[in-house]
Amino acid sequence: MYLNYYIYFMMMMISLSLFCFMYKHLLLTMMILEFLMMSILLFLFQVSFLSSSMSVLFYFLVMMVCESALGLTILVLLVRSMGNDSTKVMNLILW
Repeated sequence: MYLNYYIYFMMMMISLSLFCFMYKHLLLTMMILEFLMMSILLFLFQVSFLSSSMSVLFYFLVMMVCESALGLTILVLLVRSMGNDSTKVMNLILW
């Protein structure tokens, strides 16, 4: 049981380190954030069996879906306006 927590913790740490070092493209950043959210979801799923409270798990799942839909919307708007998803060309003055 403690091995599962260690694996989820390592998944979170790996995804956080990837998020800090790989930020050149918005699509890659969003994929790393989804991996982070999936590792947190797995951790919450494991904990919810101990406490038999599934409501937090469902709230987190809804927030995860809303976050991914918002990220895809921003990605589509960025590609339509700039032509690519590189974060080097993003400037808040241009928006």
